Amino acid sequence: GEGYEVPSEPGLGLLQMIEAAESGELKAMWVVGANPVIGLDEADSDRVRTALQKLDFLAVQDIYMNETAELADVVLPASSYAEKEGTYTNAERRIQRVRQAIEPVGASRPDLDIIAAVGERLGVPLPAPVRPKDVLDEIARVVPLYGGVSFARLDMTEFIDDPIPMPAALSYKQLKLKSLMWPCPDRLHPGTPVLYTDRFATPDGRARLWVADARPEGERSAQSGVEGRAEGTLLATIGLPLFPFKTGTLSRHSYGLNKVEPTPRLHLNSRDAERLGIMDLMPVLVTIEGEGKGAEGAEPIYAVSMVFDKEPQGRAFLAVTLEQMGTHKALRRVRHMIMSDHSGGRKTVAIRVQPVPGMEGRTMRDFQPVATANLLDTEIQPL
Repeated sequence: GEGYEVPSEPGLGLLQMIEAAESGELKAMWVVGANPVIGLDEADSDRVRTALQKLDFLAVQDIYMNETAELADVVLPASSYAEKEGTYTNAERRIQRVRQAIEPVGASRPDLDIIAAVGERLGVPLPAPVRPKDVLDEIARVVPLYGGVSFARLDMTEFIDDPIPMPAALSYKQLKLKSLMWPCPDRLHPGTPVLYTDRFATPDGRARLWVADARPEGERSAQSGVEGRAEGTLLATIGLPLFPFKTGTLSRHSYGLNKVEPTPRLHLNSRDAERLGIMDLMPVLVTIEGEGKGAEGAEPIYAVSMVFDKEPQGRAFLAVTLEQMGTHKALRRVRHMIMSDHSGGRKTVAIRVQPVPGMEGRTMRDFQPVATANLLDTEIQPL
């Protein structure tokens, strides 16, 4: 925000910690609410696994087991949002109060209690009793962006003149009144709904804009003309489906979400589908082309086709699972390659598509009905 600049010398990041563990410089790690085996911006997940296994001691603190917790020497079971007091800051920069609704389930404990107990055993006891309010007060003292945030302000009751259709429900309008958005530097500051109205978070305050075509030659040739493109080749954006969040430690445990979208989906135009001999909801094989056509490039991805004319001709969207995004070598390499391209020109990759051998002419309707809520088209699938 105003007056806030990106630090010129950031602290030791997770990737640097993995490198230190790999070299033997880092001996122990305590991972809280993260899953670096899946989520870390590193092209090779096996490298992350190997580095974590080299540690003398690895502790993981989370709600559910995940790929990183499987490597841990000890797992500390944490409580969910419904089992503890405190605040959450969402991706909108909105700081919201969280109130405990139920007692912690089983052996789980709130994060603050776990941290306090570990600190006491390490000879660094926290003041008793340890309260989330005191933690937020300390954050406000040491972090200027949170200087005006407190439980008292977040708990303050405000009245809305407009009628609420469902008085018992929490509306977005109420949420806006019962929250603050950083930067909020002092107790009289209203918060900052819009960032960068005066300057950007750069040393000189000016934005960094670019227009570039940084795609490899193979991708540029793949895009040049539908008729001239090699058979089965499309230019694809690779991402996650609608529902999973971050590394899916929590969302992958939802039966309903997994029921709606249990398999990878390839969205493609009907003209491309006709040219490739692919029908809607047909099992297909997707191979990533381009750089490194060795074992990584040849590793196939099994997906279900979704013929959808809102996808431009010659283009495709491949929605893969969280596990594939984190562990499939070709997908991990492509994700790292795209995220490492700071020119902004690299967003797509060339793929080759073909029906799964022996499944030509058959669709998933022959086996089970497939939900299509991920299309977000209420004419096709009311939500």
